[in-house]
Amino acid sequence: MKVNLKYFFPILLISFSCSQNAIAQSVFKADLLDSIVAHEQIHRQLQQEQISLAASDNYDMQYARIEVAPSQNTRFISGKILYKYKLLKYSSSIELDASDDLVISSVKWHGQNIVYTHSNDILTIAFPSAQNPQEDSLQIIYSGIPNETGLGSYNEDKHGSDSVKVIWTLSQPYGARDWMPCKMTLSDKVDSFDMFIEVDSGFTAISNGLQISATSISNSKSVFHWAEHYPIASYLIAFAVTNYDTFNLSVDIANGLMPLHFYTFPESKSDWKGEANNVVNCMSLFDSLFSGYPFSRDHYGETQFIWGGGMEHQTNSFMYNVWFELVAHEMGHQWFGDNITCGSWQDIWLNEGFATYLSGLAYENIQPIYWKAFLQTIGKRAVSLDKGTVYVDDTNSVSRIFSGALSYSKGAYVLHMLRWKIGDSLFYSALNNYLKDTKLNFGFATTADLQRNIEATIGKPINDFFEKWVYGSGYPTYTALWSQSNGKLKMKLLQSTSDPESVDFFDLKVELLLVGQNIDTVLLLNHSFSGEEFIIDINQEVDSVFIDPNLWILSKNNKSIRLPNIDDSSDFFLFPNPASQAIHLVIYPGSANLNSVKIISMEGKVVATQQITNPYETLTLNTENLQKGVYTYALYHDGKYISGRRFVKR
Repeated sequence: MKVNLKYFFPILLISFSCSQNAIAQSVFKADLLDSIVAHEQIHRQLQQEQISLAASDNYDMQYARIEVAPSQNTRFISGKILYKYKLLKYSSSIELDASDDLVISSVKWHGQNIVYTHSNDILTIAFPSAQNPQEDSLQIIYSGIPNETGLGSYNEDKHGSDSVKVIWTLSQPYGARDWMPCKMTLSDKVDSFDMFIEVDSGFTAISNGLQISATSISNSKSVFHWAEHYPIASYLIAFAVTNYDTFNLSVDIANGLMPLHFYTFPESKSDWKGEANNVVNCMSLFDSLFSGYPFSRDHYGETQFIWGGGMEHQTNSFMYNVWFELVAHEMGHQWFGDNITCGSWQDIWLNEGFATYLSGLAYENIQPIYWKAFLQTIGKRAVSLDKGTVYVDDTNSVSRIFSGALSYSKGAYVLHMLRWKIGDSLFYSALNNYLKDTKLNFGFATTADLQRNIEATIGKPINDFFEKWVYGSGYPTYTALWSQSNGKLKMKLLQSTSDPESVDFFDLKVELLLVGQNIDTVLLLNHSFSGEEFIIDINQEVDSVFIDPNLWILSKNNKSIRLPNIDDSSDFFLFPNPASQAIHLVIYPGSANLNSVKIISMEGKVVATQQITNPYETLTLNTENLQKGVYTYALYHDGKYISGRRFVKR
């Protein structure tokens, strides 16, 4: 195949650690995402053991008035919730999720106490008689000591030199029921809510949406009223309480000037102010890339809490600090995770893979010097598992759902490769069409919904890509065999896969960087099968060939090998010679009848053997333990000697 050259313009993206008083993030930290994932896995594992959800598909949650009084003295919460809902079918009862640690004092319906049962973390409310589909409401009064599960859903700690109490909630995936009766399904969002938080005087309470008021109700108590005007999943409803200090910025977005609110511990205010421009820059970027900030009628806030990472609470992320990558990751969730929420935990990559890639896009556009480092880091993490699908195949395992390698890093790299496959213009158009899809906007989505929007945008099926990269397992390894003579560079591009039982070939265009004294050029190959041959007209001498220099493809252990003559099908190639730690064999692909090798000493003793399972791969034999001397590298077919060559072990 004849191919054309294009010139190579190298582009160069980050991470952080968790220290409240650490210096600002100024260099790439490869372990940042590992830290975020580790904290989220621990937190969620504590919540999901033996989970059982209420049967709540017979009603649609429309509105909630939530009144809570978290004690600042002891671990205790009391509350009153009014729910407005619509029955979807003829029903004699409804169910809510409510931890058994909460004591239900009463349930009122039409002003009257009605019968309920509360066991196995499910609150079942029985109507006096079966009800037709209709809009209705009920009120629940409760109190209790929320379950204390380490990094759980209802948390207490202290901060600052005065050891001031701080309380916060973090409910993903199943923790909201620990502190309020609610509906925890991934199929229904409450359309809006008001939250009234009673706190001791001198304390400030933070929640989702906009602060409406702060009212003193006595010499010792105040009530903070917050309102969220957009549909919200139950795990994204949150509050936090301590002696917060505040400061504000603004950002110019598509819908006009929008306030940014920061709620910090007093001792952290200076550090947060120093890093707050990260929030401005990321909001400006994401607003321009992705159809505008989805909650622009409210605001965007960042609230400090004591936890080694962040949580994307809708309109108000709870943050340990406001370093660049954490800001970008949690803010990215406002579009992918909060606006459109994964419709099942099998599709969690629609939340975490997207947020991870958006932090990469922030590097690419705002701190481009770290873009390549970011891709290298998530790529290394994604190929740390030879097998495993982005689509979660075991939702009973929290570590599998929130796999750093698969849901976060490989999910992000799938988006990167999709961008490479269809081009920037169609990639961003497809994601914006997905975000504006009226069936999904402020609702829930599955992987099939994303694929449907991409196909509608590009005008053709893309099922093969999703089958291999989302539902399929593994990744490719490339070997480029090449030689150059008479003004032509001849190339044979081989590919093996880490899980051939799942995917035997990943068909993607591949870039090769050609480097020589007078050449620094990228070659673009449309690679359609392993062993495909390419002929390139080129007059400059090529010294080296590098596979995928701009890191568009998730791959591992790629090799480029120059051969004396790639057309010499009778030969095989052995290097390095002399050998030290290992020796490598390249077999011309036409010699597929070779199926084993032996290393034989000068005394005729076989000192090593290995089977050839794939003639398209470079075969490596460990020679570290061989004595110094001369050996024969012998090739066999079904035990019959075919050819051999001597090499020196030094």
